[in-house]
Amino acid sequence: MRELRIETAKPVFNPGEPVEGQVIVICDEDFDCNRITIELTGEEETRVVRGSGKHRRVYREDLTHVAQGRELMSGGHIPSGEHKYPFSIYLPEQVPGSYQGFHGHIRYKLQAKAEVSWAFDPKWSVPLNVTHRVPILRPEAKVAEILEDGQQVVRVEVPQDLLRYDEPFSLRFRAKGDPDMRGIRVELLYIERVAPRGKKEKTERRILEHFIEREQLVGRLLHNLSFKFSRQWPAAFQSPLIHASYFLKVVADIPWRFDEEVMIPLRFSAKERFISSTQESETFGMDYKIVFGDE
Repeated sequence: MRELRIETAKPVFNPGEPVEGQVIVICDEDFDCNRITIELTGEEETRVVRGSGKHRRVYREDLTHVAQGRELMSGGHIPSGEHKYPFSIYLPEQVPGSYQGFHGHIRYKLQAKAEVSWAFDPKWSVPLNVTHRVPILRPEAKVAEILEDGQQVVRVEVPQDLLRYDEPFSLRFRAKGDPDMRGIRVELLYIERVAPRGKKEKTERRILEHFIEREQLVGRLLHNLSFKFSRQWPAAFQSPLIHASYFLKVVADIPWRFDEEVMIPLRFSAKERFISSTQESETFGMDYKIVFGDE
């Protein structure tokens, strides 16, 4: 046998549908094979490190979401040439989507194997991209205030608290004109929470940031800010071991004092049932456009 490959019917699969494709066996010469199998696995894992040196401890927790196999060929003589063995494996409806974070991941893969007597069993594996099941939610308005000495400095209004891919998200705020305030910083945060073996860890990723100078705030009663939510940004979700969510952070930048801020939780929604983001393991693209104006 010269080569063993896996081809899938499409690049992304939804929970609750069959994963279909074919195993391709390419042979230089005839050979006998005991059997050819394909296996679909999905694993979730979280990992937190505490301490350093001899006091370093690693805490892990893992969970198997799916482990299903199929026998594609029960044994016999395979002649030289290229041979294709189709497969179909059901992906359970309630599995979470693929994810790669700082302290956790959810990974799916297909592995094919040809079992050969008295020889090394050829194997081939490919990662499988699984979409996130996203609820279709009704938007809600959110209001928050930044206070200093009991007085309102900034009032933040979010007309709709939903984030949807390829759709704009908007907020507006009123600044009371504190003479010491340098400006207002708005951040979109993606927060990952894990707790393997009870060891809690929270990681924040700043997806975007925008700063409004004090000069832009003077004389304006109402300020608008909007951006388009990119598919390059990760999906929010909650699985058995990982909780990933979005927050809007608004900070009043006041020198020589602790910055006052508010954190507004945002919900992730969709018009369609499933969502597939094009996130990468460590970084996210920043192809957003921010629009700033006033009414």
